[in-house]
Amino acid sequence: MKTTAKVNQMGQEMEVESYITEYIDISGVKFPKVIKQMVNGMELGGMTFKVVELDKPMEDSIFKIN
Repeated sequence: MKTTAKVNQMGQEMEVESYITEYIDISGVKFPKVIKQMVNGMELGGMTFKVVELDKPMEDSIFKIN
């Protein structure tokens, strides 16, 4: 899957493409493991997820904005 967005960075318009790959199946739902970002055809960065967890208990306090 690929998404494309035009963003304005310091007065310059750039095209950012995100390539979403390496899906894993968890409880019947597909999750991407790798997201690679390209700007104007050059790799800018990305993310690789090592662990995806569903229904994990979390404290409400982690969502508090200071």
